[in-house]
Amino acid sequence: MKNHLAILGIKFFNIFFPKVAYMLFKKSLLPPENTSRKWSKKVKISVIKTKFGKVKTYQYGKGKCIWLVHGSSDAYQFLPLMKKLVKYGHSCIAIEFHPDDKNNISLPKWIKAFDLASEKITTPSHIVTHGLGVSVLANSKWFSGYFDDLTVISPVLNYNNSLDVYVRKNKLPQTLLTKLIDEIYRVDKVKLKDLDATSFINRFQGRLSIFYSKLDGISSAQAIHKLSDKSNRKIVHFKGATTNRIINSRSLLCDIQMESVKLDIAV
Repeated sequence: MKNHLAILGIKFFNIFFPKVAYMLFKKSLLPPENTSRKWSKKVKISVIKTKFGKVKTYQYGKGKCIWLVHGSSDAYQFLPLMKKLVKYGHSCIAIEFHPDDKNNISLPKWIKAFDLASEKITTPSHIVTHGLGVSVLANSKWFSGYFDDLTVISPVLNYNNSLDVYVRKNKLPQTLLTKLIDEIYRVDKVKLKDLDATSFINRFQGRLSIFYSKLDGISSAQAIHKLSDKSNRKIVHFKGATTNRIINSRSLLCDIQMESVKLDIAV
């Protein structure tokens, strides 16, 4: 409902107050910050400050380290999965990004912030990442030296195309997207279309699992199937499942645990 009202507001203000419409457009692309979320006292919360924004980490458990890189500014969605993994003897670190300019979601800033923060976070043996977090991780310099396990959920591989789909689906003015892309190029000196994660994922040599559903409204089946087919990777399509259901599924847990269990992809 909140997103629907924001879209209506953008369309209305674009007629009479285009500057206001643009500000609303950028804010609608920013994921909501659920500051009221209360994490368990067992979770160690740390803030890593970089010149590109803050990176928050939530560490829980002891054992082999697993990173959970969220595509939004709210990693709380990973908490149920973290609790399960901790019971299996893992240490989990959930990672959030908070760009300095809250009016502008900037993928280039997120990537740079991640690269700086990764130097201060325990090296993982497995990474679970969601949505735009896939683009952040894959485009980072750090990722080129990672060769262990990777699980991606509802991945955004080409953010430029995803934004275009969002605009067309909601019948928003294309001029707003053009202005945003131009602003990112002017401020960050990066062309958004050049941050396509596909080639970086294709070059990844570790074990890769991809979980997605057409219902999640994030993934593009066409983009996912552009990924090269290799023996050490698999694609699991959850029919009719939300992203939250995928994250909390037994199939995902088994994949991370690398148990020899036949996946029930229908869930």
